[in-house]
Amino acid sequence: MSVATLNVWITNLGDPCSIANDVGSGIPYHWSVAVAHCNGRVLNWSEGRYRLHHEDDWIPIPEHTPPGGNTSGWWYEMIPTRDGHVEIEVPPGCYTVVGSMHTWFVSGVLHGNWATDRAVIQACCGEDNCVTLYASSLQPCNWILFELVIPALIRNKVIGQREGKAAIEALRALHKPEELSPFEQGYLEILSRAYGQIDKASALEPARRQPKR
Repeated sequence: MSVATLNVWITNLGDPCSIANDVGSGIPYHWSVAVAHCNGRVLNWSEGRYRLHHEDDWIPIPEHTPPGGNTSGWWYEMIPTRDGHVEIEVPPGCYTVVGSMHTWFVSGVLHGNWATDRAVIQACCGEDNCVTLYASSLQPCNWILFELVIPALIRNKVIGQREGKAAIEALRALHKPEELSPFEQGYLEILSRAYGQIDKASALEPARRQPKR
C-alpha cells in the first residue's frame, strides 16, 4: 500500500539539539503526538497505524470517541512515543504535527502541561518524512507574558494597572530563571528586541498621522 510515513522526533525540553530519552531515566511521563489536516481538524483514517521502533510490529490507531466529542473514529491523537520518537503512517496530504505531555502530580510535584511547537509537513505517497518537534520548557511562555505582553497591554491601556500587576506577580511565582536553557535565553533576547521595536513604532505613530503642510 502506498502511504506516507512520518518519523516524528521530539526534543528534550529547551534543547533543540537533543532528542527526548525517557526509557530508564525515571521520568514518569511520555510525550504523545497528534496529526491534523492543515485546516486543524484531526486526521481520522480507519487504516492508520503506528510503531515505536522501526523493527516493531505496527499498532492500529484504535477506534474511539475523543473526550468531549460525539463522533467515533480512528482519530490521530494521543499517539504515544518512546524515547521521543514514533513512526506513523498517514494518507498523502498536508498535515500539522504537534506533541503534548499532560499534567501529572508525582510526589507532590506538578509535571506539565507541555506542548511542542507545531510542524507543517507535506506527506507524499511512498515517502518517509522526518519531523522534529521542538519542546519548549514552561519558562519562556511565562517570561514572555510577564516581561513583554502584559506590560505592553498596560502601557496601551488594554488592561488596568491593578489587574496587570496581579497577573505579573502570579506568573513570576512560576518563573525559575535557572531553568532557562542557553537556547531559550537567546530566543527571549530576540523577542525583547522585537518588542522594543513595537514600542518605538507606537511612539512614531502620532507623528505619522499629522497632516502634511
